[in-house]
Amino acid sequence: MIIDTAILVAIDSLAPTVRIPQGCLIEPRALLAALTGNESNWGTDCAPRDEKGYYVGGYYYENPGNGWLRMLVKKYGRCAASSWGPWQIMYPVAYELGYRGGGFAHPWGLYEPDQCLHWVVEYLNRRVFRFWPSAPKPALMAPAMTIQQVGDGYNTGNFRDDHHNPKYESDLAQHYAEAAALYAQVKRPPPVTT
Repeated sequence: MIIDTAILVAIDSLAPTVRIPQGCLIEPRALLAALTGNESNWGTDCAPRDEKGYYVGGYYYENPGNGWLRMLVKKYGRCAASSWGPWQIMYPVAYELGYRGGGFAHPWGLYEPDQCLHWVVEYLNRRVFRFWPSAPKPALMAPAMTIQQVGDGYNTGNFRDDHHNPKYESDLAQHYAEAAALYAQVKRPPPVTT
C-alpha cells in the first residue's frame, strides 16, 4: 500500500471533489489509492514515462489539429510527451484540462502528488464520471458506474468504445478491493476545507 505521506494527504484532500455518479458504489479514496497502485506501484515508481504517440512521429503528435502539442514538445522535448507522478497523468491531457504549472506550463510540476492528483480528479470528473448527452447512441450517454469502466476510461481514454485493456481493469479491481478494505478499517475524518 501507499506509504508516501504526500500521496496520502493528496488523496484525503481531493477525494471529496471526485463526482461519483448517483447509484455508483465506488468510494473515492479507495479509487484514487487503487489508481496509485496501478500506475506507480503504490507510489514507489513515479518516474516520468514516455508516451510515444505524443512525441515526434507519433499518431497524436502528427494529427493536424494538435499544433498545441507540437508547440509543447518543441518547448519541453520528451517531457511534454510523458506521463507524470503517482497517477501517471499524461502532460498533454493535463494541459488540455487546464494545467499550466504555475503559469509556465512546466510538465515536471505534475510530479508533485497534489498537482498530479488535482488533474487526475479533473479528468475523472470531466471524462469518466460525466454524463454525455451528445453521445451518438443512448447507451453511450451514461457515466462510468463500475471499477472496470473507470479503469478502461482512465487507461485508454474512453470506456465507451471497443478499446480495452483487461489486465489494467483486473489489476485496478484488485487494487481497489485492497484499498477499500484498508480504508474501511481506518476511518479518517473528511479533510476540513475553508
